[in-house]
Amino acid sequence: MAHTQNPKSHLSVLQTSASLYSSLPAFYVPQTLSESGDVEAWQPVSYMKFLLDVELFASYWAHVLQLDGIPQRSVVGMW
Repeated sequence: MAHTQNPKSHLSVLQTSASLYSSLPAFYVPQTLSESGDVEAWQPVSYMKFLLDVELFASYWAHVLQLDGIPQRSVVGMW
């Protein structure tokens, strides 16, 4: 019998990465000098921190949309 693999979403990939590599950097954010805008340093953001931030923002927007009467699982575009 052939093994079929379920397609992975970007969120499931992030969850897996956060569980496997929680403290490793997912990406870096530039720290800039206020006067010149030059990059002074690069601050790492771990996979776990990124996952927690994504979940926090998802919770916030779910609440805001619920208050506006938008049903759960609706497709919403933001500009």
